[in-house]
Amino acid sequence: ADEVRLRHYSGRPLWALTVARIVAWNQDGRPTRIAGMVIDISSRKRLEQLLARDRRIYERLSLIASNTDNLVIFTDRAGRTTWVNEGFSRATGFALEDIRGRKPGELLQGPGTDPATVALIRAAVAQGEAVTVKLLNYTRDRRPYQVQAEIKPIHDAAGSLSGFMAVQTDITEQTERASELQRLYAQLHALTELVPGGLYQYRVTPEGDHLLDYCSQQFRELHGLGEDDQDDVLRRLQRRIPADEYATLIRQVEGVIGTSESLAYDYRILLDDGGVRYISGVSRPIVHADGSTVFHGFVRDVTERRAMERRLRESHQRFADIARLTHEVLWETDVDAKLSFVSDNVEEILGYRPAELVGETFLVLCDPDAQARILENMRGVRVRRQEFRDYHLPALDAAGNRRWLEFSGTPLIGVDGSLVGYRGSFSDVTARVETARKLRRSEERFERAVRGSTDGLWDYTFASRAIWVSARLEELLGRRPEAARAGHRPLFTLLRRLHPGHHATLRAAWRAHHDSAHPFDIVVQLRVADFAWRWFRIRGELSRGEAGEVVRMSGSVSDVHEWQQARERLEWQVLHDPLTGLSNRELFMDRVGQLIYRQREEPALRAAVFAMDFDRFKQVNDVHGHAVGDELLQRIGQRLREQTSGSDIACRFGGDEFAVLLPGVNNAEEARVRAERLHAALGQAYQLHGGLEIVCSASIGVLYLEAARYESADAVLRDADAAMYQAKASGGRVQFFDGRLRERMARLAHLEQGLRQCVANRELMLRYQPVISLESGQITLLEALVRWQRPGDTEVVRPDEFIPLAEETGLIVGIGRWVADQACSDLVAMRAQEPAMASLRMGINVSRRELVEPDYVAWLQATVAAHGLQPQDLMLEITETAFVDARYDITGAASQLRAAGFLLALDDFGTGQSSLNSLQELPIGIVKIDKKFIRELTSRQSFMAIVHAIVTLGHYLELQVIAEGVESETEVAALQGMDCAMGQGFFFSRPVTREEIIALARARAVQPVSCAQGCLASWPRARVQLTGGQAHG
Repeated sequence: ADEVRLRHYSGRPLWALTVARIVAWNQDGRPTRIAGMVIDISSRKRLEQLLARDRRIYERLSLIASNTDNLVIFTDRAGRTTWVNEGFSRATGFALEDIRGRKPGELLQGPGTDPATVALIRAAVAQGEAVTVKLLNYTRDRRPYQVQAEIKPIHDAAGSLSGFMAVQTDITEQTERASELQRLYAQLHALTELVPGGLYQYRVTPEGDHLLDYCSQQFRELHGLGEDDQDDVLRRLQRRIPADEYATLIRQVEGVIGTSESLAYDYRILLDDGGVRYISGVSRPIVHADGSTVFHGFVRDVTERRAMERRLRESHQRFADIARLTHEVLWETDVDAKLSFVSDNVEEILGYRPAELVGETFLVLCDPDAQARILENMRGVRVRRQEFRDYHLPALDAAGNRRWLEFSGTPLIGVDGSLVGYRGSFSDVTARVETARKLRRSEERFERAVRGSTDGLWDYTFASRAIWVSARLEELLGRRPEAARAGHRPLFTLLRRLHPGHHATLRAAWRAHHDSAHPFDIVVQLRVADFAWRWFRIRGELSRGEAGEVVRMSGSVSDVHEWQQARERLEWQVLHDPLTGLSNRELFMDRVGQLIYRQREEPALRAAVFAMDFDRFKQVNDVHGHAVGDELLQRIGQRLREQTSGSDIACRFGGDEFAVLLPGVNNAEEARVRAERLHAALGQAYQLHGGLEIVCSASIGVLYLEAARYESADAVLRDADAAMYQAKASGGRVQFFDGRLRERMARLAHLEQGLRQCVANRELMLRYQPVISLESGQITLLEALVRWQRPGDTEVVRPDEFIPLAEETGLIVGIGRWVADQACSDLVAMRAQEPAMASLRMGINVSRRELVEPDYVAWLQATVAAHGLQPQDLMLEITETAFVDARYDITGAASQLRAAGFLLALDDFGTGQSSLNSLQELPIGIVKIDKKFIRELTSRQSFMAIVHAIVTLGHYLELQVIAEGVESETEVAALQGMDCAMGQGFFFSRPVTREEIIALARARAVQPVSCAQGCLASWPRARVQLTGGQAHG
């Protein structure tokens, strides 16, 4: 068989497949016949040639695609990928193996890809058509990118669709740049709308055509144009500008064509309503490569400015006319006091031409003898920027004659607030000054004749009973000045205008003056014309005849009303509280001192002193602010005034401390009734501004003064305060001062003095009381209790006696820090001496005063670290009342301690005002039930229920519960029945020394407390019989 090329009988070439076979041989073995056939394979050969050509084309396309940065994808006719170039893999992160056999959109498309574009591609593929689109694709790491994809169909030699070729160009940067340009254009457009004027672009072509390429909305509005196309705007603009001005504008434009010179121009716009608008503009030409000149310009409305300029010209003309016609010389100086302007009439008055004075100071006019004084005055006026009026200046005119000039001026302040000069006027007052000088000499002679006068003058003649008063005095008393011009005549007597309460004062002063040579001088109230009373000072002196008889009396009257009122206000302010209007400490102590003095003179005189302090007042200030606190104090003062009367004196010392003096109390019972009534009235709710209602009860200390036992007001107030503090400690009530309270105060004062030195003198000691597991009977932790034994005393000072005093005085801070440091030291020593105590924790009591110290948390952390301990080795016991005390916010400090790792215990739970629900809000891990509940646990069913509720809630909140004050086996059994974890009390051990607690620990295994576990989860469930009791005491 063989393929041969033949020629058809028609002459066309063809390919044939010849197949031949020998079918007969002769006797010699030679073939005698051959059978065969010829098959036309021309079509197949042509197809093979086409396929070879397509393969070469495909190879060339693949070579091109491999070397391009574009993304090239070949797919079959169903759109499944058959080949991608390296540029595609670099750009998308997908290799050929990742995408072969899959449609590109399955991997490349994602959120944000336009569904309409995807549908367009699918329709083109379905139709076998080419398509060009912009598409959002995603890389393998889901990074978005923008492409422009050109998808073209591929046909085989027969013209049938065999697949698609897609060439994608990454246009991400181009798209972002276009978006940025679009954003910048929008910003530019917005800015042009904010410019206080119109923007435009005007172009003159090489052929001489004038075109308006762009104008802003403000440009249209300034020229009264609507939303027309640009060409129409230019034509309408030409119609609105007067023809001569438009021609001038065109000439200006053509004059700078081809240059870079700036162009400034002005023209008018004729508005539809007949009005005129003045426009001012500026532009700069730019010559383009095509020979055209483009003007970028800006125009604005200057109509108002033109009107202001016109008014300014008119004002200048008026000023010039006034300066020319007036007798006043107008002037203006710069900041250096040099004249910058002088009106022309200066030549008529002084003989100087204005040009001779401009640039000079006023010193050029001054009398040389007065120049130094005038220069100093000018400096002072300029420094203070004062306006001055009627300032007299001695001057010399051009001929050397002495003249008097009266100056007035006002400062000129620049836009930046600085002084830029002065402006004013002066006139020639030489004649008036000379006349005034003569008059003054005459008045001086008259004043010497009536030396007793200062303001209003008067003269009384005893024989005629006539009184003469000066016009000034009549003015003071409210009469019209013209009514006094008649001179000496009987008008009225001052006695008719004298306040009734001052008649005795006047008579006494008269007698004293009549009988002595001392001048008559009193301050009284007189009725003026409007029937109002005013304070006046009346001074006078008698004149006697030759026989010594009284002839007349002359003097003066001064209006001292404001001075007297100011004096009274000052006296009132010195002795009263400005907020409440009550007496202040000084007035109160003065009245108490007077009472003590009177009691010495009148032994039967009785009185009472109330000292008051208001509960929760600090909370009102902290919660509602000082404005509300001040309003509450005012309401308290008002209520005190309502409850006191007559000779009673209510006083505010400061803050919320008040006092009342009752000098008319007859006996102690009356004092008690008054105090109880006042306590009830002050305890009623106060209605404040804004509908706010506040209840703020008082603690009242009562001191009944029945004999002259006190030497000073301070001693009285001291004992009243002592009773008040006792009342406050008792829950806010009325408390009388007695001898026992005095002894107690002396005792507290003695203790306070010792407390200040107890730490330095090493007088404090620690005792330790164990906390026992009610499951195992083992010691779980220790509580450190401070004791104080003063040198020379056989008994230890009770903690409930000195601890509250230490908290009140603030000394608890130093004591508490000593306790913490010593407890840490003892804990380290216990662990070292007894292995069974190696994991034992120590509990210390922390007061609220310590917790509000800013550095307490940091100090405690440093102290624990200094002893080699961890925060979890300490349990800090904080009383329930400390958490609920509104005066101290300790929650923040407690939370910091809890976060630092310290175990917090709520001590004496049940004695404060918090509820069971509040346990979950506090940053605590242990609850210690107060001993008052344990003491009557088995005798009162209600206490049994309360304790059981606390224990149960502790279980749910994963809080460990310790029962304090356990003293009997029945109490232990009851607590075990409730699953209470731990107990503490005399049943187990009294507080003992460090050595005694070490010995006790050796007899028991030590089990640590784990605050991360549940209340009972860390102890065995088996019940044990506990031993102990009073013997440990």
